[in-house]
Amino acid sequence: MERLNDKQDRMQRSESEMNDKHQQLTQLEMKLSQLKQERDSYKRQLDNAFNEFRSSIENEKDKSTTRENTLQSKLINLESDLTRTKAEYLEIKRAKEDSERRLQSRLQDTRDQLEQSESTVTSMRSYVDFLKTSYNNVFGGTN
Repeated sequence: MERLNDKQDRMQRSESEMNDKHQQLTQLEMKLSQLKQERDSYKRQLDNAFNEFRSSIENEKDKSTTRENTLQSKLINLESDLTRTKAEYLEIKRAKEDSERRLQSRLQDTRDQLEQSESTVTSMRSYVDFLKTSYNNVFGGTN
């Protein structure tokens, strides 16, 4: 009987241990389920953060592309303005050089005419002096 009692006691302890282990298993399964839910929540948060980050990067990339295109357009306009300004400068420079050449030519012509006029005046004075001298010699007059 004692043996039976021992066996019953062991059986009860075994059942009690099994119940404890079953409770532990149930608790562990609940803990596992909670951890899975927590993991899924973190995964969703991570996915959302990643999607927001990706969207932010795309927005910045679009802004950067827009700025680059705007700057490229401005650069093209500035290069065009520079080319046009250089052409205008060369045209004005050529016109200035042409004007300077014409002015120099007119100045030289005027100098030549002045020299010719001075020569003519000198010749006329000499002729007038000659006439005065001849008149005095012919008519015997005094100055």
